[in-house]
Formats: sequence, C-alpha cells, structure tokens
Amino acid sequence: MLYLKLFVSLLLSLLFISWASIALMLNHAERLGLDDLSLTGKRLMQHYQIAEFEIDRAYLLGRKVIAQIDHVIYADTQAVISEVRPLVGGVMMDEVMVLATDDSLILLTAEGDFLARLGAADRVPPEIQNIGLAYGEPVLQTRSGMWRSNFLLDDWEKIDLAGVSWSQTYAMPDSVYEEYRLYFVGQGISLRQLLSDLQRGRLTVWLGVWFADLLWLLMTVLALLSLWRWSLNRP
Repeated sequence: MLYLKLFVSLLLSLLFISWASIALMLNHAERLGLDDLSLTGKRLMQHYQIAEFEIDRAYLLGRKVIAQIDHVIYADTQAVISEVRPLVGGVMMDEVMVLATDDSLILLTAEGDFLARLGAADRVPPEIQNIGLAYGEPVLQTRSGMWRSNFLLDDWEKIDLAGVSWSQTYAMPDSVYEEYRLYFVGQGISLRQLLSDLQRGRLTVWLGVWFADLLWLLMTVLALLSLWRWSLNRP
C-alpha cells in the first residue's frame, strides 16, 4: 500500500510539473516562437482532421511537374482539370503536353493550361496502356497493339514499331513534394496549439477533457490537504 501511495504521489508530481511547464511555455509563447514551430505527423494531422494527400502519378514534361491527385490533374500545384481517369502516361510534343488515360488524351500548353480532351469521338484508340514518341510522333500502346498518329492527333494507324520512347513516371524530389504538401496540408499544427490542447486534454477522445479536469482537481485537493496538515502542525 505504501508503494502504491508513493507511485501515485510521484505520478501526480510529474504531471503537475509537466502541466506547469506547459503553462509557463504558453505564457511566453511569442518569445519562444511557438507559433513558428509546426508539426506534421500523420496521426497528428488525422486527429486535427487535416486531409492527407497522396500523389497517384507524376510526370516531368518540359519545365512542369504534372501530377494526378484524386482524379484531378495539377501542373506545379495548380489545378488544371478534374474528373480525370487514372493517367497511364504523358509526353511533350513541341509546345504541347499530351497526357493519356485509358480512354482519352488530354492536351495542355507548355505552361500547363488546358487545351482539349480527345476521346473516342475523335477517333482516339481505346484501352490505352501507355504513350510515347517515335521520331517526334505520338504512339499509343493499347490492348490491341500500337497506334501512331501525326502531330494533330487526328489520324491513327496501327503499326508494329521498335524504338519507341515510352513515357516514364517521375520520381518526385523532396523539394517538389514539399511544395505539394504545403499546398494541400499547409504548415501543419503549431507547437503553441499543440501544447494548449495538451494542457486542456483535447488531444485524446472527449474523455481527455474530463481526465485533465480530474487531474487538476486532484492536484487542488492535494494542495489543500497539505495546507490543512501544515495548519494542524503549527505550534
């Protein structure tokens, strides 16, 4: 029983020191620059219901990084077109980007602006698996074979051709990924907000608030008991 009392006393003392330290830090938050420090941990972002994002595919075309996130096409974090089926490839043809899905071709300018979307009505072959270039002309790999067109993309012929330069996905460097992360997630959770919520017990489920209140109540009771004992022992 004695060990239990010692354990409880030690635990409450540590909690009191922690809570007091957090309170002191929050009182001097501006001097300490707590608003300038941020955290972006996955579980922390989920707790604050800040949406996570995942880049499905990316291609480096010209000077632009073309990425697809949740059926939306982005050119350097700028949304270009939505409701797009999964990309299967992308190539740069002169000053035009040609992106391929399984059933259409999406044309963008070299600056990433939308030009047009070509599909079955424009005689684009179906079931596209990849897109590439052969001698500067676009080539599609489909389930039924390879198809080549001119630069106008209005006349496709079935071919059997070697030496096609097929599009490859882009391994996005950390610096570019950081731009996308800041665009979708922002700077994250400031240390000041985190400490404030921790002090108020708001980093757990709703019981966390009551748990924090209970701890403060226990600390208050212990302080009052100490004062009471001190008053009894006074000469």
